[in-house]
Amino acid sequence: MKQFVRRIRSEQLIIESAKQLINQKGCQKTTFAELIQLTGLSKGAIYHYVSSKDDLMAKVLSSLLEESNDQFFYKLSEGEKALLNPSDVLAGQMKAMEKPDQMIGKIFVYLISRMDHQTARDALDDFYDSMFQFALLWIRSGQKHGTIHPNLDPSKAAELYLLMLDGFRLRTTLYHSSFKLSSEELSPILTMLFSQQSFLSGPD
Repeated sequence: MKQFVRRIRSEQLIIESAKQLINQKGCQKTTFAELIQLTGLSKGAIYHYVSSKDDLMAKVLSSLLEESNDQFFYKLSEGEKALLNPSDVLAGQMKAMEKPDQMIGKIFVYLISRMDHQTARDALDDFYDSMFQFALLWIRSGQKHGTIHPNLDPSKAAELYLLMLDGFRLRTTLYHSSFKLSSEELSPILTMLFSQQSFLSGPD
């Protein structure tokens, strides 16, 4: 039992320390040497929990997604039903991406740059699957509560949501221009698509 607790604490320490380094330096400049120094763990201990830098980034990304999803569904369980409105959900996600220290976008772009490595490809697959499952849960909850049209195909709607979200994430992370189309203007488009029967509808 003590060994299990020690393992969990070490993993959390590594992930939280990696977040701190990524926030300060970015993904490319984050090194295992700095991680060892910050955590106080040995090189062997670090490599016991993470096999490579790609694996480290994948674990940090997974942790960030879990935190985000847990916060959303906690608020939902507390009665914040407005979160089921497509415009509120998309606007909230996009506003978070507009912050200069937004970490998910940084790791997402880093892993794309490492697509020729299996660990990075697997991490991106896991990232997409996690986001897709979150979107499905949200859409089905919205249909149940009447904020999303009941005839929409949840899988199609979830895929459209992710296409919009990933496009915004890449735009915000890769470019630093003065964009004309804001999150406030994009979110009503999703509301319009999700609140009425459309090409996203499933079979009758």
